[in-house]
Amino acid sequence: MTNHIDSVIAEALARLTAALPSALVVKDDDWPRRPPVDGWVNLHEGDMDGGPDIDLSPVRYNWVWPIDVEVVACPANPTMRHEALADLITAVSGVVEADRFLGGLVTYLDLEPGNTEDIQIESGAQGRGGRLTLLAQFSTTSPSG
Repeated sequence: MTNHIDSVIAEALARLTAALPSALVVKDDDWPRRPPVDGWVNLHEGDMDGGPDIDLSPVRYNWVWPIDVEVVACPANPTMRHEALADLITAVSGVVEADRFLGGLVTYLDLEPGNTEDIQIESGAQGRGGRLTLLAQFSTTSPSG
């Protein structure tokens, strides 16, 4: 049985895959030796700081669950890495803005910006990468989220 956060991540993964058809969009994957030229996006269940807020009557667990989003742009022309990464981040942002409720799975979905930096890929390629955080707010009757 999956918990609610697994369903939220699966839906976010599906929507990002649809929004970035040329990029490789994965979940809990290792950094690729050579990212695809159209980009690489990796979703991870983020670390919770503390637990949920709890309503007692009826019992509801109110979560704000982080989902880490790693984005890597490694275009064929390394001088275009800033623009390529901006395109990936814009697509992620577009998914969030298109439906902040993920079809009813969450009460609100937000996107926190992160840092970006030039990266050297193991294969020697130059790219640019960053980490964003999706914040999924939802309530469950289960304490496991």
